[in-house]
Amino acid sequence: VALGGEAGEPIEWISERERETLELIVRGLSVREIAERTGRSAHTVHDHVKSLHRKLLANSRGELVARALGHLP
Repeated sequence: VALGGEAGEPIEWISERERETLELIVRGLSVREIAERTGRSAHTVHDHVKSLHRKLLANSRGELVARALGHLP
C-alpha cells in the first residue's frame, strides 16, 4: 500500500520480481538469502535491488525499507 497501490493490487512501476525482492528485503533477508529462497542468482537479486534503489530514490537499504513501508515521502 505504501508503494501506491491497494493491498493485493499490483504495482505497475515495479516488476513482479522486484516486488517479491522488496518484500523479502523488508523482512530482513540478505541478497544471498533472497537468492536461495527464490532460486535466482545473487547477481540477479542484486540487480533487482539496484533497480529498486533507483526507482524508489533510496541511497541505502534502510532508506529503501523506509520508503517501501511509507515512512519517507
